[in-house]
Amino acid sequence: MSFRTPTQQFGVWLEIQRHPGAAPILMRLTENGTTHVEFAKADCAPTLSVLPGTLRHEPLPWLGDVELEAMMKKNPKGILYLWSPRYAHSLTAFTELKAAAEKVGVPVFSAMDPASPADLTKSTSAKAKAQGLDSKTFSAMELFARNVSGHYPKTIVFHQGLIAGQPIVGANSTEFYAQAIQNRLSIKE
Repeated sequence: MSFRTPTQQFGVWLEIQRHPGAAPILMRLTENGTTHVEFAKADCAPTLSVLPGTLRHEPLPWLGDVELEAMMKKNPKGILYLWSPRYAHSLTAFTELKAAAEKVGVPVFSAMDPASPADLTKSTSAKAKAQGLDSKTFSAMELFARNVSGHYPKTIVFHQGLIAGQPIVGANSTEFYAQAIQNRLSIKE
């Protein structure tokens, strides 16, 4: 069993893991790495280890926690569209999302799956760019801690510097996106 929660610092999360018959494991998760504390079952003596972050691989530009937080502070409300060349619907759904964002009156930003194979990224980059998709990949712990990887597209709505509600998952119609965006923008934090 695991429990993960954000801290007061953007992009820093804490996680506790409990396994039957074992002492708890505590982790501090950031884009730059994970601090891992495991307790010995017999005497609760802590063992500390630091694992470096592994998401950034040069030479691609990145959307990390610093960039994400700045974008969210600069724009009172907006949408971050996370896409992957591995999911063909990522390209087609972006047209519907842009129409919905225009209807609702919010700006759209995009970032690409950091686990995308280089050959696939290269082969889809021209089509993605023509549609207005950014080939910048994301490495923000603030996103990974919210389980945004694995299936794309995912649409993140933000309002007043905070991520509003759960991601919108998958390819959807303009009407669905518009309603889902409006619902998230009306959430009172």
